Amino acid sequence: MAVKSNSQPAPQRQVVLTFATPSVADILFYETVDGQRIGTAVPDYGTPHPDSRKWPNHKLVFIQNDDEAGQMLRYYYAADRNAQEEHNWKVSYPYAGLTTCPRFSCEFIESDEVFNPIAKGTAHPLDLGVDTPEENLRFVGAKLIYEEEVELPEELRSIYHAVQRVYDKVPTIAEQEAFNFEVEYPYLANTAYPRTIRRYVVPRADLSSAVIPSAGLNLNGATLAARKVDRFEGQPEDSLYVLVTTIHDKIPLLSSGTDATFLNSYGYQVTRPYGTDDHSRVEWKIPALKGGYSAAVDYSACPIIGYTSLLLTDETVSANPDNAGTVDVTRVYDSLPGPSLASEEREKFASVPEGFIVERKIETLRQPVKNDATISALDTTAPNATGGALIQTRLGVGGANTVVLEKGSTRLTATFGPLTGVEYDSETGKVFNVTRQIVAAGTAGAALNGSGEFSTIDPINQYFSIKETRKATTLGTGANGLTWEDVVNYSWPAVLEAINIFQVVAKDGHTIRYGYDVELKEAYSGPCRAQITETWSSTAQSLPTLTYMQPRAIEFDFPMTRNFSIPQTLHLAFTMTEVIGTNHPELAYTTTTKAFPATNYTDWPASIVAAVSQTPYRGGFKMRKVVVYKPGT
Repeated sequence: MAVKSNSQPAPQRQVVLTFATPSVADILFYETVDGQRIGTAVPDYGTPHPDSRKWPNHKLVFIQNDDEAGQMLRYYYAADRNAQEEHNWKVSYPYAGLTTCPRFSCEFIESDEVFNPIAKGTAHPLDLGVDTPEENLRFVGAKLIYEEEVELPEELRSIYHAVQRVYDKVPTIAEQEAFNFEVEYPYLANTAYPRTIRRYVVPRADLSSAVIPSAGLNLNGATLAARKVDRFEGQPEDSLYVLVTTIHDKIPLLSSGTDATFLNSYGYQVTRPYGTDDHSRVEWKIPALKGGYSAAVDYSACPIIGYTSLLLTDETVSANPDNAGTVDVTRVYDSLPGPSLASEEREKFASVPEGFIVERKIETLRQPVKNDATISALDTTAPNATGGALIQTRLGVGGANTVVLEKGSTRLTATFGPLTGVEYDSETGKVFNVTRQIVAAGTAGAALNGSGEFSTIDPINQYFSIKETRKATTLGTGANGLTWEDVVNYSWPAVLEAINIFQVVAKDGHTIRYGYDVELKEAYSGPCRAQITETWSSTAQSLPTLTYMQPRAIEFDFPMTRNFSIPQTLHLAFTMTEVIGTNHPELAYTTTTKAFPATNYTDWPASIVAAVSQTPYRGGFKMRKVVVYKPGT
């Protein structure tokens, strides 16, 4: 930029760039100025336009070369936009098109002096409460839900910010219920058993069970089955609102005659596990209310038409992950094909590893397996008295550490005991017990506990598993941790021990100035004795507070104590005072005082916690603490 003169000529021409808003007062323009004539008097950004009569509100916002030689300059001028909320919004209707619940998206340009973020939930600037003009009533109830600073054109960046703001007027619960439902028919599309799904937009501050109605649409007595709360991830509503989803289900129940008739044609499948249509198996999956379910009677007849000769042999109940108020019930109805199908070859006796066996006994039973659907005709005390409904091996408990295996006309009784040993933890030098024992298949393992002990399950077959209990680590907390001494490098700051002030006296006897002599304990940086402790816990421990010595420098400049300076040291609290008496030949009577507070440590402590770290380790957390002792100890 060529600068040769301090004078500023009148513009040679004026060019209007844009009408920035519907308001004529918001016009943005530039003026072309001869750079050689203005010299060094380039005005600052924000300087008012020199023609205050014509442009009373415009300020200089940008300067740009107008030619390659840099002799002509463009001065851009803009005015604060003081009424932009009246025209710069866009409206949409995200809530099922309800015109009473609009969303306003606005972009504001604000000067650096007034720009500040606005709290979420702030009312729209045109919502003036009881004094709101009729033309602004659409803004009543709209609240700020989103704010983001956006990029301005280069000409305006010097003194302005641009921000996008979104104001939302969320419908009331009653208004939302006019449009926020979906209806499904999950039970074979039978319209007598609907499922109603509602989604509510709810302020976080109002989130409670009382806000959302518990009753659904009145569709054949649907009741609340599930409710969940989700965030509006990545959406403007996430700042103030959550999405509450409710599911109301009309569930068919066996206790109702009408429902039971429907369920007899719902959710079942037929298989032939024994290779013949004479002996089928039916698996029947039906819904049930979580609080109203009751188990079926053992060996009850199958209610499904065409399979009433089959008997109940198994029943499982599992939670429904979609509807917290319901469960899924699976009932298995089966038949036994009889001895002619060589069933003994289909299933081997479940075996236990020999190392666990204490005693084994095999017996031959007199009553054979029967293919008979009449339970009353069988001896219910015998191991196979199951109404002809079981073919697989039966597993029962015969006492402590004893199992009974029954198949056909043979019974195996096995008694076993646990195996216990000791293993060595090479890291700590300690030993720990390891126990292995036989448990029923499906037994759960045990997660890591506070002592570092856990259990794993190793399956043997479909009846037995081996449970092994051991320690992940013998590194414990407190006295059970590891502690040892080492030498580490550490720095100790200097310590101020004394300040000796002396006078410098002229030949005529008056004091010229004060001098000083400082006594220090020298700083030390090097090897120090340290104690290191490592402990373990199953959850993250609270870290001990690290201690720091915080030395401070001492500096002051009094009339007669000149350039007093001591580098950073630990020191006691003290006050320096200088008094110039009335008989000084040159200086007036003066008292100068400066106080110096004590540092957090006034001398080296006996020890200091120098380092603490915590890392995941063997299923828990290992904490390492280093305590350093002061030099010479």
